[in-house]
Amino acid sequence: MSSLRIGAIAIHSKEYCERQKNIESLQNLFKNTDVEFTVIDGVFTNKKFFDIRYPGKFLTKGQIGVSLAHLNALKLAIDKDYDYCYFFEDDVAAIVPNYVTLKKWIDEIEYNHDLILLTNVGMYTGQGHDERIHTAHHIRPDLIQSTCPFSTGAYYTKRDIIKILFETQITAYLKDKLYIADGLQIHCEKQPGVFLTLLTPSNKDLLFSVDPSVISIVNKFS
Repeated sequence: MSSLRIGAIAIHSKEYCERQKNIESLQNLFKNTDVEFTVIDGVFTNKKFFDIRYPGKFLTKGQIGVSLAHLNALKLAIDKDYDYCYFFEDDVAAIVPNYVTLKKWIDEIEYNHDLILLTNVGMYTGQGHDERIHTAHHIRPDLIQSTCPFSTGAYYTKRDIIKILFETQITAYLKDKLYIADGLQIHCEKQPGVFLTLLTPSNKDLLFSVDPSVISIVNKFS
């Protein structure tokens, strides 16, 4: 057994009872492994938050709920003092055959990185709203380094990055602002002007399946 503390936290809104099967696939993936699997509730609130990326623009209830749920997941990972942690939304299901295969795929990544998105529902390239030029390129056939990948349905990162993600979002939260969940990792800075190095699979069906509705929404707005 590993001496590292490794967690996996899944966000599941009970109102989406049809997604229970996705949670079960994740539970089965981590069953009898050294990974501590926890399911936490989704968040529903009537409190309004501004989108920190666009001054004066309110976020929708759905954007607020998922962003706060990720904030709770990050806080839990910090409280449990995980060295590494997997984070999932309940619209993602495991299709990787077993945890050994998943861990081997991650361990064989030789490129420096801060966070690995374990799903690929697309990415943006070109000039962003903050005037950054976003890029994406293959660093090996099954892996892409992208500055603006979409979706935080499934990702994996380490203790110091978890703390940066949490502190970035909580700082915004205390000002009644939020980064939307899949914008947080894009805009997080390790130091001023130094953003996270983000990797994502090139094949959307390599490790986890994503609810088709997620991909349709991304395609609509990308």
